[in-house]
Amino acid sequence: DMPAYLAQYHADFTPDEGLDRTRWAQLRHQRIAGKSGRITVFLRDIDIEFDGEQAIATFVQDYDSGNYHDSTRKRLRLARALDHWKILNEQSID
Repeated sequence: DMPAYLAQYHADFTPDEGLDRTRWAQLRHQRIAGKSGRITVFLRDIDIEFDGEQAIATFVQDYDSGNYHDSTRKRLRLARALDHWKILNEQSID
């Protein structure tokens, strides 16, 4: 459900790859949409720090899509948008 997936990102989201948001969304759609099979994402070692209307979440993400497996440490900067938290920025970190 690409619309629901993309809706988790804040209107001010800035991709790390130097892309604008429109191009980033196109690439995410190409990578994700239309793929058959189950995607499983498991988060562990979660730490969240709050700073007013923003938060920083760090965690390890275990991803499995049948033909691709990955375990990555990530950092998300989130901001309140009405009554929901939305992703402002995401990074893979070590």
